[in-house]
Amino acid sequence: MVLTRIDRYLFRVLAKGALVVLLPLMALETLLNFVHEARHLDQGQTIGELVWLSMHRLPIALHDFLPIAVFIGGLLGLGNLLAHGEMTAAFAVGYSRRRLGVSLMASGGFFVLLTAALGEYVVPIQEKTISAMQSSRAHAVWQSDSPFSEKWMRLERYFVYAHRADPGGVYHDLKLYHLAEDGRLIETIRARRMESEHGQYLAKDVDRARIAGDRLVFSTAAQLNLASLPMAGELMVGGVVPPPWMSARQLWHYVQFLQDSGLRHDIHRMAMWFHLAHPLTIPALLFLLLPFVFIGRSRRGQNLFLGVIVGVIYSILVRSFSGVALVYHWPAWVGAFLPLLVVLATAWLLLVLRKPVAPGGG
Repeated sequence: MVLTRIDRYLFRVLAKGALVVLLPLMALETLLNFVHEARHLDQGQTIGELVWLSMHRLPIALHDFLPIAVFIGGLLGLGNLLAHGEMTAAFAVGYSRRRLGVSLMASGGFFVLLTAALGEYVVPIQEKTISAMQSSRAHAVWQSDSPFSEKWMRLERYFVYAHRADPGGVYHDLKLYHLAEDGRLIETIRARRMESEHGQYLAKDVDRARIAGDRLVFSTAAQLNLASLPMAGELMVGGVVPPPWMSARQLWHYVQFLQDSGLRHDIHRMAMWFHLAHPLTIPALLFLLLPFVFIGRSRRGQNLFLGVIVGVIYSILVRSFSGVALVYHWPAWVGAFLPLLVVLATAWLLLVLRKPVAPGGG
């Protein structure tokens, strides 16, 4: 497709409208984050640290808000073109409605790539940075809020899996994997519980299986001293690594690891599919934009209200379908892509059922 001056003009209109919507949204999000974190002022944090933490959340907010901002910005920008007769002039010189749809989708491609890049490279880094800023002690990371009861932790060359971790620092139903310096598995250990005593991790009621050449050596012990307390950076939390810390590519490999290890992986699989589906929200919402352009909606107030309503409804759909998919064990891709299919079906019905009026109509 050869880009015309009208195509470039539409892209600028879409980008300007998205920016106008994004600025107040991100400013409000920053203010709310600052107010939320202000409760930690009595725990030794300073105003400067809270401001810096709120600033680190801005790329995450940009990634989350960009699809809705593009949709609302498109409604406002194209509404202005309709109100001023510019769209009528474009159609008069042979710019068809089909070409308008293609041009909008092409413009949306830039925002799709931007959203995907943020989700793949920037958001995971920011999530890790925020978590590190919020957690100054190792045990605070162990006790962080998580949808999982399972915990993973690395202790030197041991990888430790605990089915349940008590707030008092007692870990139940353990599996430990002991690796050699070259990364080979040399021993597996099962323990009924593990707790910390005098800076040491002590496993109780231990069954060991050690690889010795071409045979396995089994033994039991009442207690096994594992290692000293780890540094916070060696911890992996949330059964195991929290999904926001990972890109779609990392989630794909990690889901395979969890699945092969017999560990819970449904939430990570769902997060992986939402990573893929989130950028595609933009072309779906731009397709939904077309019926409102073709039926001649040009009132700024109505368009703004409509855009907010669509954003709220879409957010509810995303949360609802993801929860239902997890509860009823639907395939993860179904929960991620059903909201997009609902938006596309709604846009198609509006295009079919609503008779278009003149592009300059109000």
